[in-house]
Amino acid sequence: MKNVLILTIALFGVVSKSLGQEYVPVAFIVSDFTTNKNISGAQVSIRQAGWATKSTGSDGKVTFDNVPVGAIDFIVTKDGYQLYEQEQNISSDVRSNTFRIPLTAIPTSKDKILVTGEVTDKDGRDLEGVSSKLKQRILSRRY
Repeated sequence: MKNVLILTIALFGVVSKSLGQEYVPVAFIVSDFTTNKNISGAQVSIRQAGWATKSTGSDGKVTFDNVPVGAIDFIVTKDGYQLYEQEQNISSDVRSNTFRIPLTAIPTSKDKILVTGEVTDKDGRDLEGVSSKLKQRILSRRY
């Protein structure tokens, strides 16, 4: 029985290596862009982990234990902050897999925002004498 177990473990190792899939822990530390204070309760989701989602603790940190080495896509959300979406390369060197994520607060109605731009036609040519109105609208995406 012991030989069967050793053979099974050895075969599993060969299959894992032949598939080329290696899994490592990955940590995210989420903070406020302006104040640099860590944010608790932010939701971090990783697509390559089946959109696994975890919340940051009081220290702003969250760890996923089994993330595939290679490029991953992740999203960070928190009420009152802009959605943060990025692709990151995960290394087999576990020490390099901690990422600091700065979230930008969504301005409140009492905050002032300078908006600039230009109006063009569908071919990119400037349109003279055109005016436009800007409506305040806060968009939020949830996954």
